[in-house]
Amino acid sequence: MTLVQQIKAAQHYANISDDAHRQNVLEVSKFRVATCTKLTTDERKLLLKRYRMLNPNTRKRKRMPSALRHIYRLWGLLAKAGLVKIDSKQACETFCKKHTDGVPLQDASDNWQQLIEILKGWLARGQGNGKQQQL
Repeated sequence: MTLVQQIKAAQHYANISDDAHRQNVLEVSKFRVATCTKLTTDERKLLLKRYRMLNPNTRKRKRMPSALRHIYRLWGLLAKAGLVKIDSKQACETFCKKHTDGVPLQDASDNWQQLIEILKGWLARGQGNGKQQQL
């Protein structure tokens, strides 16, 4: 997608009218041009940055807690080792629900360390002996 296309998309998502867009182009170009196609690359990047900041929908996502990331990582290692059949976030959450009395994994922060230890133990047992017990 070109910068002009990105600018138009950002303009749409930020609900910026055409008149306001023209005014922004004029301000960015220091009243040199009135259309974004005639802006320099640096001016286009500046305009795109301005529109992205005005867009209420582009909030930064919260980073997943490290313990929760570790649980998903261990699940992936179990799948890679052939100890689980399905390597998906949903399968991991379903398994973890059994150990949190039905509480969703996201809400079971008190149990995360216990789940990590369960998964680490399972991984160690699976790698330690030749038999691989699949779930």
